[in-house]
Amino acid sequence: MPSLLNQSANLVAFMRVVEAGSFSAAARNAGTTPSAISKAIARLEGELGVRLFRRSTRTLSLTADGQVLFERAAPLLREIDDLGDWIGRCAMLS
Repeated sequence: MPSLLNQSANLVAFMRVVEAGSFSAAARNAGTTPSAISKAIARLEGELGVRLFRRSTRTLSLTADGQVLFERAAPLLREIDDLGDWIGRCAMLS
């Protein structure tokens, strides 16, 4: 059974690609290279044992497994971001 907690950086890269629509745009938004994003996605796909994207030179789309991962992971990662914001506010109040 894969441990997705160990894959958190790769999950964030996955979410960035989905939201940006391309590896290049996700890399620009993250301040990294398309190669680094591609490697993160490859590690995540290897850990999960599934393909997450259909790739061609012109298009990028989610596979059925990628769609399920996105639908399940997006709310969790947003909650983690919200928790980080809350922790930041608490630290400012103390």
